[in-house]
Amino acid sequence: MQDSKDVFPRLVIGASKKKLKKAVDRNKVKRLIREAYRKNKEELIKLLEKSSFEMHISIIYTADEILSYQEIESKIIAIILRLKNNINNQKNA
Repeated sequence: MQDSKDVFPRLVIGASKKKLKKAVDRNKVKRLIREAYRKNKEELIKLLEKSSFEMHISIIYTADEILSYQEIESKIIAIILRLKNNINNQKNA
């Protein structure tokens, strides 16, 4: 079995300077996304430990304004569920 450090998905977060003009706003959005991912990544990591997949995740924030943490977290949860479904489908194929 692999060391758990090996299965951590790599995460890249981007926020467009065209959409969010101030660096403070771009950094806040990235912090919110990072926190939502940190709180919800456990199931994805467990699934990756069982499978032989490595994963690199890139999230690009495209909204014109800063969404609330609850909205961002619900979208991150949806992304993680979609990734889990894709992994399960590829394992069964």
